[in-house]
Amino acid sequence: MTTLTSENKSLSINLSQYLPEGVWLYGSETIAYLNMDIEAIMSIDKVITASDITVKSLGDQMQFKFVEEFEIPLTVQGIQRDLNDLGVEDLLPSISLKDLEAGEHEVELKLTVDSDLSITTEIPMILVELSEVPEGEETTEEGATETTISE
Repeated sequence: MTTLTSENKSLSINLSQYLPEGVWLYGSETIAYLNMDIEAIMSIDKVITASDITVKSLGDQMQFKFVEEFEIPLTVQGIQRDLNDLGVEDLLPSISLKDLEAGEHEVELKLTVDSDLSITTEIPMILVELSEVPEGEETTEEGATETTISE
């Protein structure tokens, strides 16, 4: 994790000097007080593997596999309190296999981050292979197959 310092600032602003001609303040208070907590942007590194990824919209009677094992390094930026407990699962890594037919496909890895965070790493496409489930087998939620034996 990269660390920079944080600081607090307090300012008083005379509002009357910013008013256009013909505009006045209601009441006698012309000073506004501004208190700011300034926090440094920090970076933290995370790694996403195949087991971290949720697969969405796998078609009926289809199964899938990742073509190769991978580790995707990510750098996430934000303020320290937002990064302290950030886990890979908080990024909600997922891929969608909607409307894909059998064969190899490059799919986009989708990540979800709070608006206070940003991912500064380019996210690569992931290569998956889809195939039809052979007759007599059923897919599980993970895309694996189970054989049903009829007597």
